[in-house]
Amino acid sequence: MNNQLTLDKFIVITFQCVSLLVSLICGYYNLLDGYDWLWCLPLTYFIIFTIFGYAVWLKDTYTNRLLLYLVNIACFLKYVITPLSMMSQEYFSVWGSSYGMWGPTPVPSVMTKAIFMECGEVFFVYITYAFCMKKERRKQFNGALQNAQGIQLFQNRVIIYLFCAVSFVYILMVSPDTLSLKSLISVSEMSSSSETSSHPGITIVFKQILLISLMLLMMNWIYKRIKNETAKISISYIILALYISLNMSYSRWDLLFALIAGSYVLYVYYGKAVLKYSMALGCIAVVGVFAISRVKFRYALDASSTTKALISMLFGQMQDYFSGPRLVAQSIEARRMFKNEIGMGTIINDLFGNVPLISELFDQKNRINRYFCYYNFNRWDNTTLLMPLLGEGYCYLPFFPWFLSIFYSALVFKIDRMAKQSKCLEMRYLCILEECWLAFALCLNSQTSWGHIIQVFIMTWVVFWINSKVTIKRH
Repeated sequence: MNNQLTLDKFIVITFQCVSLLVSLICGYYNLLDGYDWLWCLPLTYFIIFTIFGYAVWLKDTYTNRLLLYLVNIACFLKYVITPLSMMSQEYFSVWGSSYGMWGPTPVPSVMTKAIFMECGEVFFVYITYAFCMKKERRKQFNGALQNAQGIQLFQNRVIIYLFCAVSFVYILMVSPDTLSLKSLISVSEMSSSSETSSHPGITIVFKQILLISLMLLMMNWIYKRIKNETAKISISYIILALYISLNMSYSRWDLLFALIAGSYVLYVYYGKAVLKYSMALGCIAVVGVFAISRVKFRYALDASSTTKALISMLFGQMQDYFSGPRLVAQSIEARRMFKNEIGMGTIINDLFGNVPLISELFDQKNRINRYFCYYNFNRWDNTTLLMPLLGEGYCYLPFFPWFLSIFYSALVFKIDRMAKQSKCLEMRYLCILEECWLAFALCLNSQTSWGHIIQVFIMTWVVFWINSKVTIKRH
């Protein structure tokens, strides 16, 4: 406990110092039009995080430190490191202009509005975190995820075996390439969460359940059958790497989150022995992110580009991947452009447009990201950009744009409670994986987060739940 508290204090103090330093940098070294108030964002984070850190985090007994680390790292990257990356574009621009890569740069007044909207988001998000942590402790839902006592994997296995067999046959008949490593170079980054056609959506659901089930079953078999612990852990990580390779396409998020959730499963089996592999895992994650980035953005980097250029490009992409103020400002202007088209129908289409089997019943042309892409590219056939979560909230509810941020910030603690209460390892893995996505929902897009909930979490949870309830007796 003392070591844990020391680590938590170190994180709190480090985040405080860096955020205050970044606020000073943004205030003194900013020369870009429209970013005059950018220093307020890391400063607001510094003030609110300081209150949260000392009044809630360091005094609370919330046991799932993994979730606390995830949500706070996500906020730190969005509200502190992203403004710093915006300043770096001024001096080391590799990714587009000094203002960014995509679309028009909003006027200064809109940029200022976006910055203060994000300052408000910091406040509402940390209020939500504090409330949820206190609620979980008060209702005694604060069990320890690392407690493996009584945890079982697929207590009933007939249904899951049957479903895996059906899924495997279906995928081989419909889309066999999705089970080969060739899919790494043929699937777009957001395919796992933004498919709008029912047929690919069903394939994604079947593939996710098949791969997750096989990975967990193989890890369990290795744990029970192999005697040498080092061999057990090493082979299990090879299985995890194979799962990630078949599942991640171009998504760096998939790589990182699957690695975290898979490592949790191994922690349940082997305890702190897994921590010896943390350095190797970190190296694998870094190499994977760099490799995916170099392949995905090869059009922006020539063959002779140095690692420094790649790092500069990744730093310049912080706004795009962590929903910086410029993207929020673009969302504000996109709503002004399409305010007559955006309405209740748009919300309904965004809610159900990713659901397999019924997605084709909804108007895919009346969706928020389609309008956002038209604003940026001035064409309807390019739908590669995703509007940030705060921007979506503004488009749906301009007078209180933070409602989506509050919703996802609360939902991640609800999923965490489900993980703690479950005695099934497959359910815990699924919840941990979803926690990772929801912890970073502030940095992503509602279509990404909601699509992952529908296509991966809910669909897989239903199959696992049926498997746990249905028992086929042998005669």
